[in-house]
Amino acid sequence: MKIILCGGGTGGHITPILAVANELKKQSPGIEVIYIGERGSKFGHLVKNNTSIDSIKIIFAGKFRRYFGENLFQALADPKTIFLNIRDVIYVGIGILQSLSFLSTEQPDVIFLKGGYVGLPVGIAAAILNIPFVTHDSDAIPSLTNKIVGRWAKKNATGVKTGNYSYPTNKIVYVGVPVDHEYRLVSDDSMNKYREEIGISKDDDLLLVTGGSLGASRINKAVDLIINKLLVAFPKLHIILQAGQGNLDDYKDQENNSRVYLHEFIPNMYKYTGAADLIITRGGANSMSELAAQGKACIMIPNPYLAAGHQLRNAEILNQSHAVDIIYEHELLNNPDVLFENITKLLKYKKDRIELAKNIHSFSEPGAAKQIANILLSEIK
Repeated sequence: MKIILCGGGTGGHITPILAVANELKKQSPGIEVIYIGERGSKFGHLVKNNTSIDSIKIIFAGKFRRYFGENLFQALADPKTIFLNIRDVIYVGIGILQSLSFLSTEQPDVIFLKGGYVGLPVGIAAAILNIPFVTHDSDAIPSLTNKIVGRWAKKNATGVKTGNYSYPTNKIVYVGVPVDHEYRLVSDDSMNKYREEIGISKDDDLLLVTGGSLGASRINKAVDLIINKLLVAFPKLHIILQAGQGNLDDYKDQENNSRVYLHEFIPNMYKYTGAADLIITRGGANSMSELAAQGKACIMIPNPYLAAGHQLRNAEILNQSHAVDIIYEHELLNNPDVLFENITKLLKYKKDRIELAKNIHSFSEPGAAKQIANILLSEIK
């Protein structure tokens, strides 16, 4: 048996794929698992050393750049975006040819498309060759790739019960978002263990700020304005900052601060989220699912510019159940003290953090990877 798993672009696409790969190997140890990713990926290293992936294929792929809230005139007035979109149309064409050749040679039994633009050429090639595939959307709104190729999928697996999905209802299967097995409910004991491993005292306060695997410079710069005030207000506070690749300069004034820990990218993030009292994050579905699995209090600052506003929708679904606190980016940029006040409230009042943690954990779907593996295996004749 041979299964292809396809996705990329950000760590949020790759880590669910690895969770599915691990589950496939657990259920069927002899299965061959091939990963297809895009040329130039910043996160290919996450796949290379994973023992559940037998081989890797890299192809050309291109994305259509569009920004939530941008009108047609604004889009046409941006020559750089127009050039990149035209270039990437060519990349998609090359990727389709590569995928047709590769899939014809490998003859996989089934393909899993985790969203992201690398799935477009693979999905089109699979449809042409009549190879069955299954899509998955982590966000409440489907990706553009899955909107295009989803019509030919055997099943459209979804990550949100109340998502706005346009697939045929008889093909939609709610599974949740697959996360690594290390993301599980954090007890006081495991929280203290994580703190010991990362060098933070169990008696200190710990704030973690992350903009996701790619970082979020606008959040970084707003947080940088309030760090010193936070450290004064909370003498036992330590702050861990995942700035994102190339974004360390956003915190250049904090380089020698002994209570501030700077990282471009944090491997084994589950230890850091598990150790934190409070987390500031974007509204990416994968991060939300990991925090839900651990039951962690968080403040979400969704990116308002991503296509279709999917992070806004993700965060608002949780906020309606008082599972997260939301700060909208325009509020933050106009007045960073909004974030300072929210952090102060949640660090001071543990009962408020406990309520958020309990509510977000109710959104956890620990069996998502297993359900997806079952769906893929069931498609193999």
